[in-house]
Amino acid sequence: HDGMIKAMAGGFFDRHFNRAADAKRQLGSIFKPIVYSAALQLKWNNLDSLANAYDVYQFEGTNYIPRPDHDPAGRSVSMAWAGAKSENLASVWLLYHLTDRLNMSEFKKVAQALDLTREESETYQGYVERIRDTHGVIVDETSIMEAAFEDAKKEVESDLIFGGDERYIENLSRLKLDISGDNIDSPGEKEINIPRLSFKRLSMINSSLKNGSAKGSSSGDTLVDGILPSWTIDLLQSNMNKRYRELMEFERYDMEVLYYIRDFRTLVNLYYVRQLAVEMGISTPLDTVLSFPLGANSISILEAALAYGTMMSGKVDTVLEEGTGAGMAPVITRITDRNGGLIWEYAPEPEGILSGIVSGSVTEILRNAVENGTARRAKGSVKLSYRFEDDTIDVDIPAFGKTGTSNQFSNSSFAGFIPGIRRGGFSLDNGYVISSYVGYDDNRPMKGPYLTVYGASGALPIWIDTANAIVNSEEYKKDVEIADLAFNIDMSPLVDTAIFNPVRISPVTGLPLSGGQADDPAAVYVYSSIDNDDENVTLERVFEPLGGDEPDDQR
Repeated sequence: HDGMIKAMAGGFFDRHFNRAADAKRQLGSIFKPIVYSAALQLKWNNLDSLANAYDVYQFEGTNYIPRPDHDPAGRSVSMAWAGAKSENLASVWLLYHLTDRLNMSEFKKVAQALDLTREESETYQGYVERIRDTHGVIVDETSIMEAAFEDAKKEVESDLIFGGDERYIENLSRLKLDISGDNIDSPGEKEINIPRLSFKRLSMINSSLKNGSAKGSSSGDTLVDGILPSWTIDLLQSNMNKRYRELMEFERYDMEVLYYIRDFRTLVNLYYVRQLAVEMGISTPLDTVLSFPLGANSISILEAALAYGTMMSGKVDTVLEEGTGAGMAPVITRITDRNGGLIWEYAPEPEGILSGIVSGSVTEILRNAVENGTARRAKGSVKLSYRFEDDTIDVDIPAFGKTGTSNQFSNSSFAGFIPGIRRGGFSLDNGYVISSYVGYDDNRPMKGPYLTVYGASGALPIWIDTANAIVNSEEYKKDVEIADLAFNIDMSPLVDTAIFNPVRISPVTGLPLSGGQADDPAAVYVYSSIDNDDENVTLERVFEPLGGDEPDDQR
């Protein structure tokens, strides 16, 4: 609360080992909102559509296929619903495509903030060796051809739209230049069809169809393996060859080429998310891996609380001096000598990390995780009880947060926050951040023949009990006015209605509804930054990368 630790429980048995601060645990999906925060800074909106299908992600010679912990309800999902429903596939897809909305100038600014561009005093060869040998990005003819292919797909997408063939856009977007079953380790039933989306494979089939036809060519409308029309494959090949020749005119490690190289773009994505996590309060060294949003890194539950505090307020309170690591939450505010002389005093200096629009958007994602997602157990479970004369008045306190479950159910975690009360309503400016986890010291699975402990069943009940203890404490109640309770405290969502507007979304995909769909009785509302002047929802975006101007504090 207000950047200070109010209470901490460090576990059982060994009183000299504080598990809250010192135990490093894989906290699962608690990491996903960090990826969402990064995306919201880089021109994404919380209602953007994310691919939510099995896919392979290629990075520096390796293939990664994320697995969900439940079958996805649809092949696409909004960012808001990816967080609410804890969608693994969509979250990894977003990380892989994190900077795809940036133009070259914007992308270069992000890469420069991460020290991944050429320095003024650095020779071209020195930069090549740093990016190639230190960071593993190899720019050869194969990678340039892959870059040309990805760029060619964008042009073909426009042709599909104008030709009325939008139904093939999803297949086009998932197409890889070359992928085979030999490149995938132990593919499961869901992954076995991924090699079908190899362009080289489709191109060979297309050529065979043409060579085998009576006139030596097949119709351009012929559907090749049920994936793309023949004319699309021909156009892709032509555009790719043209783009390849254009890219080969530059030095291989010029930004004009690196901007299109998927390995370099993925490197920037991973480094950006890691740097944002550090800025948000996580001081444990983090691995830059594509499984980042699934919780592959181990951190303390205290660090999780710091990161979620930054999501709530947009700011982080720095305690340690610059250059000594990320800020830590203090438990001591003042140190004096035996004579009362001041040796040290905590003077909080909040640093803006997330702007109001980014903080508000990710907060809305965490609200929906409680209202409609994996943390529904917390909905209506935090209540302020106030004794007035002979009656007891109960007020529901809104909760925000995200569940986390590690592999093999070795850890159950939940991180989130509740608002404070100010006259007439709730306020996140003086809210309380709570994080909790349950697990064995030896990381044995919390799973038996009749019981499995996961985020919502292990850590969340503890979190709810703690939240109820807070809201029913004298400190919390001191700002409660009886009149507010008697006439119902303002329960409107804690977002700035000057920035955010309600949008009716599908309860299945979380994507905006339009036309007759908007009358769906099962539809729910999500607050988003939109242009409400048009009949169709127009999503607004911001470009507020780390290293730029300090974010505004508008919520």
